[in-house]
Amino acid sequence: MSSTVPTVATMNIDTQGPVHQPGSDEYEHACAGYQRAATHRPDVVVTAHDATDVRTAIANSTQVATQIGGHGLAAPLTGGTLVDLGGLRTVDVDPARRTARVEGGASWQDVLDVAAPHGLAPLSGSAPYVGAVPYTLGGGFGLLSRRYGYAADHVRAFELVTGDGRFRRAEPGAADDVDRELFWALRGGGAGGGVVTAMEIDLVEVAVVYGGCLYVDLEAAPDALDRWRRWTSTVADDVTSGVTMLVFPDVPGVPDELRGRHVAQVQICVADPDGERHVAPLREALPAVRDTLGTWPFVRSGEMFEEPDHPHAYRSRAVSLRGIDPDALATLPDTSGASRR
Repeated sequence: MSSTVPTVATMNIDTQGPVHQPGSDEYEHACAGYQRAATHRPDVVVTAHDATDVRTAIANSTQVATQIGGHGLAAPLTGGTLVDLGGLRTVDVDPARRTARVEGGASWQDVLDVAAPHGLAPLSGSAPYVGAVPYTLGGGFGLLSRRYGYAADHVRAFELVTGDGRFRRAEPGAADDVDRELFWALRGGGAGGGVVTAMEIDLVEVAVVYGGCLYVDLEAAPDALDRWRRWTSTVADDVTSGVTMLVFPDVPGVPDELRGRHVAQVQICVADPDGERHVAPLREALPAVRDTLGTWPFVRSGEMFEEPDHPHAYRSRAVSLRGIDPDALATLPDTSGASRR
């Protein structure tokens, strides 16, 4: 009988990047991502330095998963090979074409930092430390999506290694039928067609946005979500918004205006530095206890919604809705209150 478990000796023959086994600090670091509710436990970790390392990892295992930031981990890998793409982070911007080639391990912040000096921006989300490629493979509804659409709508090509170990460039005008079909399968369809080692995307001319949060005490305004819903039906496509409900403990370290409160955090990003005119009606409708709205360089967009930037355990699920039922919306504050924690 022959084992399908890859060995460090086998992997080190062809990989430029290091290979790590269980028990080493490097192994544990590579397996631990942003999502700490679950952790990969592979037989080996390959820290890829290029697409050839990715192909070698695929060729030496029947079970492969990839890791960048680990923000969207849904199914942890047990056994097999974990390919750490953190070494593939190069971002090249072409200002004249308004495009970027983004390697498979780059975060959105990597792209933001390179694009911003040219007055350009990617269609990234509120958490720029997530991987740009996996975010885009899943569709990518971000801060500028109501004006420009999904991040997946602005992909020009994917570079990937398929399960048979072939390098491919998937794009709509490819001569090979498989490459054309792969492009449409990958573009918003999620992972599964192979390991994407780079993508080419369009950038948009956005340097500054208006955004931030309004924190509303749900005890003082129990219908805050419906007021927000009615406002969203009136605003221009420049405005992207959302709501998060939070229960803040009454402990030192929490801002005084939020301590002990159950709040609706209304998140807003306007693809226009003169965004106050869009938000003024909402400010009048919602009695905010904390207001962080203002003008932001888009390169610092990760700070606008005050999201946690450190690893932690959590559960998440994303669904798409055709519309919002006002009656259903009215039940949400009770489901997120202190009694349901």
